[in-house]
Amino acid sequence: MAGTIERNAWFSAMGVSHEFPDVLRTSGPDNPAVTAVTSRDQTAPLVGDNGLFRVYPLFPSDGSVPFELFSVEMERGAFSFSDSHDPGTIEYIHVFEGWITVKTGQEEYYLSPGDSLRHRADRPHSFHNSGEGKATLCIVAYYPEKKD
Repeated sequence: MAGTIERNAWFSAMGVSHEFPDVLRTSGPDNPAVTAVTSRDQTAPLVGDNGLFRVYPLFPSDGSVPFELFSVEMERGAFSFSDSHDPGTIEYIHVFEGWITVKTGQEEYYLSPGDSLRHRADRPHSFHNSGEGKATLCIVAYYPEKKD
């Protein structure tokens, strides 16, 4: 799955292991159950912008589902840029704390606590903590099935 390839490249660039604990796998030959508990405290973050931008992959895709779930912390002034993801990729963002600016294509969106945004992630996009304090948010990345 395209998300897996992109994530593996991201993990490698960050120097983070991308092996998934078995508890995070959605399915498997010996464990068809879908119940899993993930503790953010036990999830190593991907760190960018000199430690100001931290992404916790809570439910990274193992190829069995077309989405990933991330918890994000952005310190004041934090910035993150992302190249285009595969065609059709959509990100769903919800802000819990702080104020962020999301730029996608030529459009800019200013989000405050309680705001949510759905945007096309198949074009370059960026996140900036434009507030005075820390921002926390959740991102769900959806990777649609490829049609032949």
